[in-house]
Amino acid sequence: FATGNLNIRSGSGMDNEIVKVIPIGEKVQINERVEPWYKVTYRDVVGYSHSEYLSDILGDEPQTNAASPTPAEGVKKMSGIILVNKEYKLPAEYSPGEDPEARARLDEMLLQGEKEIKKPLHAFSGYRSYIYQENLYLSDLYNYGQEYVDKYTAKPGHSEHQTGLAFDIGGEARCWADPCFDDTEEAKWLAENAHRFGFILRYPMGKE
Repeated sequence: FATGNLNIRSGSGMDNEIVKVIPIGEKVQINERVEPWYKVTYRDVVGYSHSEYLSDILGDEPQTNAASPTPAEGVKKMSGIILVNKEYKLPAEYSPGEDPEARARLDEMLLQGEKEIKKPLHAFSGYRSYIYQENLYLSDLYNYGQEYVDKYTAKPGHSEHQTGLAFDIGGEARCWADPCFDDTEEAKWLAENAHRFGFILRYPMGKE
């Protein structure tokens, strides 16, 4: 199972081309293990995916929370809410996994959204560990440069995805994490209805 935003690449490395993006929860076949990469098959696509976003063995359900309590030292809270941004950082050992209540509310929201607007909604990125975010940051830095990552890619420890409470959501047109999503029916529904399921829209226009 894909436990988060799962990129299938042409080779086992972040510098290889992305040939397919698999939505969270989709099944993939693991053909070969080349740690930390797996050679996988998804439908008719064969390529390599980082093991961080795959369940540990075939047939497993995606992991949600960690087996043991995650240390809270170094975690900034305000009124009981975890604060993560460019100024406040989560420690590398903070690894709660995907919050099970948040996941349940997310699934409910996606199903209800599709029922109301007759269009599918996809959560394409959820929990990311410190290590995964570090790899993502370094990959984007290598591929796109410093100016790009300063604007678009959180440094390791500075991503809300590490809390296990944040999800990126896209729609049918696959304008995911791009301005072209803003005017879609799916985006408008989310902006108006996410609060019904306990979610808020992060980084609205002008609040990036």
